[in-house]
Amino acid sequence: MGKHGEAISPKQEKFCLEYQKDGNAFQSAERAGYAGKYSELLVKMPNIQKRMAELVSQSTALAIVELKYTAKDAYEEIQLVQDLAMKSIIVDGKDNAKYMAIIQKGIDMKTKLLGLNAVEKKEVKFEVVESTVVFLEES
Repeated sequence: MGKHGEAISPKQEKFCLEYQKDGNAFQSAERAGYAGKYSELLVKMPNIQKRMAELVSQSTALAIVELKYTAKDAYEEIQLVQDLAMKSIIVDGKDNAKYMAIIQKGIDMKTKLLGLNAVEKKEVKFEVVESTVVFLEES
């Protein structure tokens, strides 16, 4: 093992990578090729602590990037489904209620995805009269 403050060895790097998987120093030491009894010494070494902090920082940054991509991807897929439902209503003249339900579900999913779903929901009865919405009652 290198002295405190030196760059880590390939074996120490392996220990850091193994430790990141499950946080078990004893097993990580063994998987890296050390006797398990050295695990306490390894986790106390400043150069190893520094490397483990770097690995945590890198994995956190990657997780954030993946989360942002996944949220964006999900939003775009919901929009695609809504667009297809709207096309079915307008162009194909399909059953409005069924496709309107799909569009509404897409709106609900988007608001949840964006963290905007804390709004209180109310059931409102309405009917369309000559392209004008007339509210009958609110519960």
